[in-house]
Amino acid sequence: MNKLFFILSFLTLNLALAQDQEATLFFRDGTSLKGYASIKDNWIILFRLTLEDDPDEWKDIMVKAITFHGFDKDVMCEYQYLKADLSYPLLLEVIEKGNVNLYKTIDYYRYITRELFSNDDKFGGSYIEVSKKNKNHYYIKKPEQELITKLNNGFYNKEATKFFEDCPSLVSKINSEKYTKKEL
Repeated sequence: MNKLFFILSFLTLNLALAQDQEATLFFRDGTSLKGYASIKDNWIILFRLTLEDDPDEWKDIMVKAITFHGFDKDVMCEYQYLKADLSYPLLLEVIEKGNVNLYKTIDYYRYITRELFSNDDKFGGSYIEVSKKNKNHYYIKKPEQELITKLNNGFYNKEATKFFEDCPSLVSKINSEKYTKKEL
């Protein structure tokens, strides 16, 4: 009875956690596709045209961005490269677009199946471990720039006034400590 309960629980949780969200995938050549998507490993997009299809993995080579539909608002995510590390792209949520674009890491949950065995190997089962990435990281980029900059203490101390030099009122607020690292 216990094994049946664990199997049914595991299958129910897996089905609930594997739900795809309606989405539009935007390619670098300007075309787009509507379908269903989810994010794997915080930078790989799993996309399918219908819920019956098997998902395909998409990365930054062909894909520019994805918009998830059906939340309180549409959520757009774009592939961006960090100045400090060009080895792989970051898939970041677009917070604000304008003279300076603001991005943040995507809130996601990782579901890992773990096997449970007692010391005498008579009891077996599995459970889902859920871990949420706790801290959001923020990034900025001017539209004419190709690489993003991470907002951290190093940016605040060394680069902020140079980055925002075309906005004297903001630079003066940074220099007068009206905007400190906490408000970063």
